[in-house]
Amino acid sequence: MNVLSAQIPENDRYQTQGGQQGWYKQNSGIAARIFGLFFLDKLTGWASSESGLLGTTDGGSQWSIINSLRIFEIYFADKNNGWATADTSLVRTSNGGKDWQPVPFPHSGQLRVFGMDTLYLLGGDYDFARSTDAGNTWEDKHIGGYPLSMSFVNSQIGFLGGQQLLWFGPYPPEKGTNGAGFWVTTDGGASWSQKYCSLQENFETVYALDANILIGNTSKGNIVRSVNAGIEWDTVIGTAAAFDFFFLNEKAGYIADGTGDIHFTNDSGKIWVIQNSNVTTSLNSIFFVDSLNGWVAGDNGVVLHTVDGGKSFVYQHPFYDSLIIRVFPDPVTSSAVTFQYVLPESQHISITLCDQLGHWVQTMLQNDFQEQGIHTVPITLSSNANGTYYYQLISERYKSSGKITIIR
Repeated sequence: MNVLSAQIPENDRYQTQGGQQGWYKQNSGIAARIFGLFFLDKLTGWASSESGLLGTTDGGSQWSIINSLRIFEIYFADKNNGWATADTSLVRTSNGGKDWQPVPFPHSGQLRVFGMDTLYLLGGDYDFARSTDAGNTWEDKHIGGYPLSMSFVNSQIGFLGGQQLLWFGPYPPEKGTNGAGFWVTTDGGASWSQKYCSLQENFETVYALDANILIGNTSKGNIVRSVNAGIEWDTVIGTAAAFDFFFLNEKAGYIADGTGDIHFTNDSGKIWVIQNSNVTTSLNSIFFVDSLNGWVAGDNGVVLHTVDGGKSFVYQHPFYDSLIIRVFPDPVTSSAVTFQYVLPESQHISITLCDQLGHWVQTMLQNDFQEQGIHTVPITLSSNANGTYYYQLISERYKSSGKITIIR
């Protein structure tokens, strides 16, 4: 799927500007917590909640409760056949979620489904179970350690992440070295091999873009990234309460988090920008059917929809007359501040800083040529006194300004 504005058909790019923009609320009809989302296309979707399973056939303009069963993870292969996890059972439907039949299973836990026949479960006493015959028979494997999350690139290549462990595998590193629990399979979970992971935090979530690029959420609220199959990790977002990941392809992806933020990347998770959700409630699940149409849902029955990819600037018309910049941290409590912005097209950029009286303080960029995409500019403010300052970004087509506060 293509996500850059230059790759989206012209008709689609212009059409989205005339309707709803960004993320906007839909009426779910409930006030309960929504756990999961699944859509087949722009019209047909489901939402699992404390009030039961919701369904829509018009893209979420109208939602209705189709079954009162309290389920969590949901997966549909088509409009009729699907799987779900309930409180203490694994269930299957053949009529679009109106009725569910329990299926014998070794333990509850996280569910991954390929087609309708291949099922993977992580849970129980840190066990992994798999079935290749639609749940009729199961192989149950005790992993050891403390795996908490699983992700599969395809039905064969998968990863588990978990709590910190002492390493007693082959050198390097030295035996007894501490690191996050991490396991890899290349045969669909028939066997797992533990790999040393240098991350000094527990994994809450692991999401695999491919066999090498992984995104993780840690117990300290950091979003981390690996480009070498989990051996080394870099922090790409600090203090994010990530609840769910969704990637359209190996480049473009989203994070829904517990503070109401929606994060977007178009470079495989190296740099993220925040999209405005207009809510502060916890967002628990996010789902896209293409580069424009997506939904996110969370507590208090909140459902948000977008028809323009969340109005991240890579989707905007290239002649918009303003540009929003993300500045962090704000207020600034150290000597460093980062400017982050998105250019819909290549152009020359200048960024300057003034005090409250309009006096020039610092030039951060001076007519620098930059390519289309997301840009991050680190700035040192060690010589600036506490107070409020105003920045301005100017290019051939854009002019945007804002303020930052220094408190040290």
